[in-house]
Amino acid sequence: MIDDIMTRVLVDSRATHNFLYERKASSLQLKLTQTSNKIKAINFEAQSSIGLARQVKTWMGVWEDKLNFLVLQMDDFDIILGADFTIKAKIGIFLHYNDLIICGGDQSYFVQGAM
Repeated sequence: MIDDIMTRVLVDSRATHNFLYERKASSLQLKLTQTSNKIKAINFEAQSSIGLARQVKTWMGVWEDKLNFLVLQMDDFDIILGADFTIKAKIGIFLHYNDLIICGGDQSYFVQGAM
């Protein structure tokens, strides 16, 4: 969940940052700070980020923390959780089960993925 709203996400342990689609940031009414970051995705031209949403309350199951999100124009996913999330939440990804385990916090928690 992001700011008390159930949200579908892509977890990409190779992504350098957490990313948020600009319309999702707008619907969540997040305050953005200006940033000079440029992001280059495979098969796309580099694009400037729209802004940075800082310290956004985020949780999955029993894990909860505040994450920063670079806000971009994206067309595939509303939210991409990258290395910042996987390190803070101490994520283990089980591709053959389509699950991930969150080991950060007081207890471990499995999250079932959707195909």
